[in-house]
Amino acid sequence: SGRLVIIEHNPSNPLTRRAGRRCQFDAGTTLISRPESQVLAANAGLEFQTVRYITFFPERFGFIWRAETLLSHTRSGAQYIVVAERAR
Repeated sequence: SGRLVIIEHNPSNPLTRRAGRRCQFDAGTTLISRPESQVLAANAGLEFQTVRYITFFPERFGFIWRAETLLSHTRSGAQYIVVAERAR
């Protein structure tokens, strides 16, 4: 048994792409889309469990930061989380 958790920058978000282009740490990297990460997990014999999007607002906007859980199914978050588990 096992669980894979992928937390990745969301290439569907234009601000995330922009930040990645400006960050030296991300130089030469390629962002993996949510569907691509799910295919990779499936090809490894893992079953998709859940996906959610995170980081919609900067933390300094704490008064609306709580709304992130309501937005977790929209594709506009700066990052996404994919959880997959080994088939039983």
